Amino acid sequence: MVDRISNLPDELLFHILSFLPTEDVFVTSLVSKRWRPLRFSVTDLHFVELRNRNTHLEPRVPRYSAFIKFVDAFILRRGIHQPIKTLRLECYSCPVFKVEKWLKAAADCKVENLQICGPVLPCTIFSIKTLVVLKLRCVDFKGFSDVELPLLKTLHLDYVTFSKCQHFIELLNGCPLLENLEAKCISAAFVDDPKFTTLSKLVRADVFNLRRPLDIPMRTFCNVEFLRIDQFCDVDIPIFPNLIQLELMFGRHDLKWESVLDMLNHCPQLQTFDLENPSYTADKVWPNTHVVPKCFSSQLRTCILRNFKGKESGMRFAKFVMQNSALLDTMTIFSYRHLSLEEILEMRKELDSCPRSSASCELLFK
Repeated sequence: MVDRISNLPDELLFHILSFLPTEDVFVTSLVSKRWRPLRFSVTDLHFVELRNRNTHLEPRVPRYSAFIKFVDAFILRRGIHQPIKTLRLECYSCPVFKVEKWLKAAADCKVENLQICGPVLPCTIFSIKTLVVLKLRCVDFKGFSDVELPLLKTLHLDYVTFSKCQHFIELLNGCPLLENLEAKCISAAFVDDPKFTTLSKLVRADVFNLRRPLDIPMRTFCNVEFLRIDQFCDVDIPIFPNLIQLELMFGRHDLKWESVLDMLNHCPQLQTFDLENPSYTADKVWPNTHVVPKCFSSQLRTCILRNFKGKESGMRFAKFVMQNSALLDTMTIFSYRHLSLEEILEMRKELDSCPRSSASCELLFK
């Protein structure tokens, strides 16, 4: 039999390897000498250390010590002239010094996209100057060092713990080109004096379930086009001149209708408003006085109310939007899952009878 694949040019073989898992790339180098030098040409690397080490379940995945040797073979033996574009690393029991060596080698290879899941990471990760994308999950930073991420545009933090609140702030402030921020379940062990600055290049922010005292001032996000949050404690909310889509969540931090209306009053270009739990508790009463937000008359096209229970304050808000939004296309209601069909029909009947400022507004129940 003629080995036609191995006779292909290096460029085509490299393209083939780019679609394979890293383990399979390694296997090709074992079965054929022709493929051995090509394994270091793969620029996207993904390593997973299984927490369940029953080898009969995943016979190709190495145990703990073999996993370290496996990663060493791909990263530490790589020359600096062989770049790494993406490195995804899931390690749960590897020593920190070993991970630090891998990160240093990846930095020498000018890694651009780094995605790591693991219990403890060295702070030197924040000094890899070539990073454009950094995604961290289930990570605990025991210390901290200077942040120098001049090219970083995307930062995702999920279940990350810092030893001080200020360390999280320094991380954000050390990313001057940051455009996309996702911060979920962030916590800090000690309270200090937080000094956030405005992230001037930020386009999208998804900030959810932060552990106090991580109360980020709204001015930090004032230039974004998309914002999803579940808390804000500011007395003075800044103007959001570019905000097109806003998602808020009622309940967890005692968000009140006054705060919602105040926020809307500062979003003159808002086109989509998504509100979850608008009737979280009965004591969140509709305010006696309120101003119709400017975006209602000139911009708002879509309003979404999720987990809607049909309580008085929530119904009043839904009517308020439909009565004052001149360009509204859709009002979409996602009903609370424990409501009966009769309750849902009653809500719909009441909202159907509500006058609408926009003749094209469609009321949808999901």
